[in-house]
This record gives sequence, structure tokens and C-alpha cells, in this order.
Amino acid sequence: MDKASAKTLIRTTVIELMETTDIPDITVTAVCKRSNLSRTTFYRYYPSVDAVVKEMGDDLLASIRRTQEVDRRTTSLGGMRKTGASDLIRAQILFEYGPFIRVVTGVHGDPSFAYKAVAVIRERLQEEVRGLGLNERDQEVFIEFMLAGLFRCINYWLAEHPEITPEEAYECQLAVTRALAEMFGALKP
Repeated sequence: MDKASAKTLIRTTVIELMETTDIPDITVTAVCKRSNLSRTTFYRYYPSVDAVVKEMGDDLLASIRRTQEVDRRTTSLGGMRKTGASDLIRAQILFEYGPFIRVVTGVHGDPSFAYKAVAVIRERLQEEVRGLGLNERDQEVFIEFMLAGLFRCINYWLAEHPEITPEEAYECQLAVTRALAEMFGALKP
């Protein structure tokens, strides 16, 4: 078995085990037994189950950061960026990592992953919110509101409606963005 196939099998097996078992309780033996791989093969690629989970989380966050770099290059000055191609790419990344996101943020997952993910998203939101003309406190409240909504929406999509494609999720995002713009536009004095 080639390296890519072996790593994919190990990662998939760890995700399956995370559905019912806390990460510290998942053993290399359990992963090997379920995946029909030898311990030697496992250890060729990973020193521990924790390393598998960490690598998946790091890969996901790195992918999100890359889309944020696209956002930075395409944002016009003086306001939040417009919804665009990077949002579809981000939806595709979330969909691809959906099984991992669902279990790592679930009851058997890793609470520290959520903190890392929040930090990545918060950084980008802070950049976008600066151009809205809000005072510092209102910026903080707005960012927390957006973070809570984003994470709840992603979890809802991946856990409750995994059949929704990234393209459909992107179209939904566009519709919600338009509705919010209309709602907030109507609230202006």
C-alpha cells in the first residue's frame, strides 16, 4: 500500500473510532485492528493517535488560512469583502473535512481544536470588521456574534444535512448574506 493510501486509511479509521471513543482512549492497536494495517505501518507514518488527529486539524486550518490569503488579496479597502470564489473553496474544504469536523467538535473530540479554529476565523473577521466604522466594543460584540453563528451553521450543515453540497451551501450563504444586508439596511435611521 502506498503512503497516501495508508495515511488516508489511518485517518479514516481514527475518525470512525472518534465517533464512539474519546481520543485519549483510542489505541494504535484499535486503529490497526479496524483498518487491517500492521503496527509497523501505522508507526511508519504516525508516532501516536494524537498525532493523526493533530495532523488532520492542522491540515484543515492550513487550508482555511490559504483561502483567507485569497480574501486578503481580493478585499477592497474600506469594508468587508464581498462573497466570492474563496467562499466556495472554503465550503468545499469544510465539506471534505466534514466527518473530521463533526467528530473533533463532538463529545469524543478535542475541545482545543475549536479554540484553534476560532482563532483562525477571528483573525480574519477582525480585519474585515475594522472598516465598518464601529467602536472597539461593538466590533468585539459583532465578531463574537459572527463566530457563534458561523460555527453553529457549519456544525448544523455537517451534522444535520451532510447531503448539502458545497455549491448548495455557498448559494445558501449568498442568500443569507443578501437577507442580512437587507435587514441591516432597513434598520438604518
